[in-house]
Amino acid sequence: KLNSALSWENPNPKEYISLVPTSAISGDGMGNLISLICSLCQQRLKKSLMFSEELQ
Repeated sequence: KLNSALSWENPNPKEYISLVPTSAISGDGMGNLISLICSLCQQRLKKSLMFSEELQ
């Protein structure tokens, strides 16, 4: 069983899958999708995305 909600109405992102409606014809919603991907990466990959002076 999967719980889903629109990304801007999602009460708990860890419990519900965020859905972003997009249009293949007009491209509407692509900005919202990219914004959601960026914000999720910044929240969940905080330590991996931090600036570091040290090279790996």
